Amino acid sequence: MKSFVAMWIVMVGIFMSATTHAQVSDTLSLTVYFPRSVATIEGDFAGNSARIDSVVHAAKGRELLMVEVKGFASPEGALAFNRRLATRRAENTGGLLRSLLSLPADMVRTQGMGIDQGSVEAYPRLRRSEVVITMAPLPHSSVVPSPIIEPEAVASSVDTIKMAKEVAPPEPTAPMGSSEVSMSVAPLRYPIVALRSNLLLPLLNVGAELPVGDRWSVGLDYYYPWAWRRSDHKNCFQLIFLSAEGRYWLGERHLENRLLGHSVGVYGAWGYFDIEHSWHGHQGHGYSVGADYLFAKSIAKGRLHLEFQIAVGAIWSRGAQCYDVLSRGGHLIRERGHKKNWNYVGPTKVAVSLVLPLFKKVTPKPVSVL
Repeated sequence: MKSFVAMWIVMVGIFMSATTHAQVSDTLSLTVYFPRSVATIEGDFAGNSARIDSVVHAAKGRELLMVEVKGFASPEGALAFNRRLATRRAENTGGLLRSLLSLPADMVRTQGMGIDQGSVEAYPRLRRSEVVITMAPLPHSSVVPSPIIEPEAVASSVDTIKMAKEVAPPEPTAPMGSSEVSMSVAPLRYPIVALRSNLLLPLLNVGAELPVGDRWSVGLDYYYPWAWRRSDHKNCFQLIFLSAEGRYWLGERHLENRLLGHSVGVYGAWGYFDIEHSWHGHQGHGYSVGADYLFAKSIAKGRLHLEFQIAVGAIWSRGAQCYDVLSRGGHLIRERGHKKNWNYVGPTKVAVSLVLPLFKKVTPKPVSVL
């Protein structure tokens, strides 16, 4: 019995010793910030140099297992451009660390994450790359020199150099007198309303589109080709029409690409017409409902938009008055009791419109990193 107890004590001691010297995985984290639309790392921007130096100092002399880098972009600009930008930011950050740490190419993994969403004030924080360095575990009793962290690199709510407890002491707070590094914040410009005119009916129509959030908009168009009369007065086409629409914009949406890209909409219209051919005509009120597709692109360096639109739907009129004209400039002779109903289903509108967007400029509050 005593032998069994002695053996059990020895086994417990061995287990406790192994637990005491258990190895714990260590990681380092780093955030690198970029100016707007830039993928090149700028050391003097937002304290990048100090944070990179601190992490490199902590990683040297350690056995590194993997470096993972993810790149991000803020929502301004085209979706495809931001995807490429995020990828280049990750690749440039990974290339710099591979050079500083003398790593083989297969040890550094980079990935572009595309657009990261956030409020306008948060945009500067979204233009970044995030790095996680995984190191070989060390025995718990091993002593590892703590990295030298300059005041500019002290952890903050925006970015931090995180280390396992076995590698560094608890995360410090910002000391008194720490200098702040301001992140450049480019002003944003986005449309708040847009005025337009269909170039297929020049100077005979005007419209406006009002964005509601980033994905919806409402519009109003007024057509007034009330002067289309030939000199012999035998034929004319006169029209006054008012159209209202609601529109949904497809694809990735954000402030700066409002009213651009592909969209679908529904509309309703009401108007008055006078159509005459060979001294015989009809007057009355018409109605229309339907759906449309619209594509808008930016031109003139973003100062103007160009819209291409096609609509299908129904047009109808009830009780249109028939009339005759016996001579040029003569009075209309209305045919009593003779009224006509019109019904039509098919294409109802084709437009190529020149659009003047009216912009609002917003400058986010400066963002500082301790």
